Amino acid sequence: MHVSGADVTVSEVERIGEIVTKNVNPDAQIILGARIDRSLGDTLQTILLISGANSSSVLGPSGNERVNRGEPSCNSAEAPLDLNIGHI
Repeated sequence: MHVSGADVTVSEVERIGEIVTKNVNPDAQIILGARIDRSLGDTLQTILLISGANSSSVLGPSGNERVNRGEPSCNSAEAPLDLNIGHI
């Protein structure tokens, strides 16, 4: 998992890691990387490299449609995150 952003914080990277960890097989090996990329502006980019997946939840719908999934935040009073997940 690699997280990039113009001003990404450690707590943001940790939160993304929590969301990913909660939604993958408990035996999955997650290797974390992060960097500052000023060209991203207000965008926080997360890249996951996944191997051995055979679930439509991971592989996505047929074709190149985009899937938007919201994941509840740590504070249930907050609105769900728009993760804007795309499948290639």
